[in-house]
Amino acid sequence: MSEEHNPKVYIEEVAKWRGLAAKRELSPNTTKDYISAYTKLQLILGENLLSCCGDEEGNRAKIIEFGEKQSKPWRISRVRNLYNAYINLMYAYKIDSSITEKYKLFLKNHQVAYQQSQKSNQLTSPSQIENMITRAELNMYINQLRKIVLMEQGDITDIRQVLLILEISRWRPYRINEFAHMFLIESKKFEALQKESPDHILYGKNNWLVKDGWDFFFHFNQHESTKGRPTRIQPIPKPLGKIIRKYIKDAEIEYGGLGFERTLFNTTSPEYLSQKMLKVSEEVIGKRVGSAILRKVVVSSKYQATKDQTQEQEEFAKSIGHSLSVENLIYNKDIGE
Repeated sequence: MSEEHNPKVYIEEVAKWRGLAAKRELSPNTTKDYISAYTKLQLILGENLLSCCGDEEGNRAKIIEFGEKQSKPWRISRVRNLYNAYINLMYAYKIDSSITEKYKLFLKNHQVAYQQSQKSNQLTSPSQIENMITRAELNMYINQLRKIVLMEQGDITDIRQVLLILEISRWRPYRINEFAHMFLIESKKFEALQKESPDHILYGKNNWLVKDGWDFFFHFNQHESTKGRPTRIQPIPKPLGKIIRKYIKDAEIEYGGLGFERTLFNTTSPEYLSQKMLKVSEEVIGKRVGSAILRKVVVSSKYQATKDQTQEQEEFAKSIGHSLSVENLIYNKDIGE
């Protein structure tokens, strides 16, 4: 592979373009995702992605065919992610808009079809139908993990972390990105961090679990580039706070200060945390339960019987980072009890 067509060189150009045109830097995780996408696109379409971008229809057929041959066939969302990366690459290299418009049209049509499919009160994704659990099954799954943690046989680090995510999710099913970027800090140090500068590199880019005496609260930062984030400050119920306190003690996690920090789950990679959740659930209950399924389980069990626009549900939807209409369209489904 020539230096000119190295995925890292591609991403450098995308980062420059984004910085100038979109006024927004690429985060480390986004950069990693783009490099992975360009590597995959080169495997499918050839080393020079810019020389073949004019054939959208042919490229789409190659991408879909490649995905269907994988041991676990790709969902259309994987094609969409590759397209998004490809479009940004074309923008960065100033490819004619008549070409990029073809890729954008595919994404637009896919989004319209997706929204139409979601209007059904039933699940439509084969993967989610296969792996969906009820609220009662979620409770049983949590109890199984609690027993494993109590026995403490072997390395239970992953079990302990997934268990805490499930405990929090029963109250508020946040996205994995929020969990992965959740840092641990005591209230006095957090207040000092806020006063030091609202744009402080630690304060401005992360979410926080803040310990205030015997209580805890979540503080979520609001990024202009992100459409939906959980409401900024959320006090944590005392029973959940007790569970979190025990987790911190047993996992021997230290609280961060002004110059260093520790994540609640010892990772800032959403992908790593997602895979951990799927791996543990598959091993314990034979189903792949990630954050999307958790959100559907919790939302549906709370509000399936009343899809009215009540203040309680509206506040709940906002607290986990989306609107009431999105909650009822995407997450509130008839999944049984």
